[in-house]
Amino acid sequence: MTANLAATDDWGELLDVLDPGDPTGSRVIARYDRLRVHREGLLHRSVHVCVVRSVPDWPAQVHGLRNTNYKLLLQRRSESKAIAPGCWDLSCAEHLRAGESFEGAAVRGLQEELGLALAPDQQTTPIHALDDGEPALQLYDYPSVGLTDYEWNRIYVVFVTDQADEALAKLKLDSAEVAQVRWITRESLQMELAENPSHFTPWFRDQARKHLLPSAYN
Repeated sequence: MTANLAATDDWGELLDVLDPGDPTGSRVIARYDRLRVHREGLLHRSVHVCVVRSVPDWPAQVHGLRNTNYKLLLQRRSESKAIAPGCWDLSCAEHLRAGESFEGAAVRGLQEELGLALAPDQQTTPIHALDDGEPALQLYDYPSVGLTDYEWNRIYVVFVTDQADEALAKLKLDSAEVAQVRWITRESLQMELAENPSHFTPWFRDQARKHLLPSAYN
């Protein structure tokens, strides 16, 4: 376990630790390194991003992809990751560094993991919230590596207008984080999740239930 943890992620980066008794998720009570936060199951913040290939009537669909014929960019996590190695995931997932905003972490993660840089004013490739501005509380235990993710999470969507092959060609993947990327349609995603749910990260399955494919779970 130690070797695997040492080979993946920046376990020394500082995260804000939040007061679990604060329903707003805004009260910071400490700052510890990422490894301690996850070993002790301390409450922190994370962000997820969906990169979606052009939706004709956006931003009308910004607050949900529930009835949209979209193509979502999936990333497959590196086999060296401590948590969910080799599993398919959302386009980008990041922990918020100490003092960082949700949106700031989302923009940073896209740049670091995929090489996708948003314009400073975000006018050419805007980023939008999918969660109506309210973070959600998430808890995931990973006993095999002795880690716990206990976090306030927000999810965003970024629409890209390039053709699928052109958009992929522009990406610069961080091989330590990302093994592969691909586009998937809503219909194919629903089928793959039904047939092989274990091929996806647990948080991906939850986000699919809430934001990507809610009708399939109701």
